[in-house]
Amino acid sequence: MKTDSGDAAVKTVNIALLGSKFMGKAHSHAWLNVRRFFDSELTPVLKVVCGQRKAPLDEFAARWGWEETETNWERVVERNDIDVVDIALPTYLHHPVALAAAAAGKHVFCEKPFALDAKQAREMHIAAKQAGVVHYLNHNYRRCPAVALARQLIDEGKVGRVFHLPDYAPTPRFSIEEIRGFGEPMVAITVEASRETHHERGSNEVWVRRGASNERPKPSGTRSLFGNNTV
Repeated sequence: MKTDSGDAAVKTVNIALLGSKFMGKAHSHAWLNVRRFFDSELTPVLKVVCGQRKAPLDEFAARWGWEETETNWERVVERNDIDVVDIALPTYLHHPVALAAAAAGKHVFCEKPFALDAKQAREMHIAAKQAGVVHYLNHNYRRCPAVALARQLIDEGKVGRVFHLPDYAPTPRFSIEEIRGFGEPMVAITVEASRETHHERGSNEVWVRRGASNERPKPSGTRSLFGNNTV
């Protein structure tokens, strides 16, 4: 972290974003607007964004204001000028990247679900604690207004005692194993919302049921919100 020489009160923190698809866009938007929403002592600097293909990555960087691009994540986490590694990658990549970032002394921000299993999760948590870095998991739905309202209604007793939270989401025509974790965020979001609305007691007192649907009908003439690239 550095202090701007022109203003002793302004401290900057250099961000490395890993992932440039949908979540990369969301995270870029968030970093750009941190100081508009919060009275932060730190000003994020969008230092480098990392992705697989150079040409679209350069376009992404130009659109969102990233200073540099890189196609090798290992080089990114080893850079001396990076303070925070923001992991906006598919779930199956979170574990190796988080371990390497922590070992390099970088603060780790990670998208949900942050691991494929409990073993990976424990290893990531231990690595961050042993390195003494800040580790952050992006459970943003806990601050969603709709979830907050649901929790308020439960607290006020307006819906009675909750035993069951239904969740219906489109199910891809392939297994989670085949896509190595790409579909798991749907499940993570559901569990997160249910835990928050019921004061973290969801695992013991509330069942979450997930319905399956192979098709999601859309009105004629409409287009998918995210297009073909949703990662």
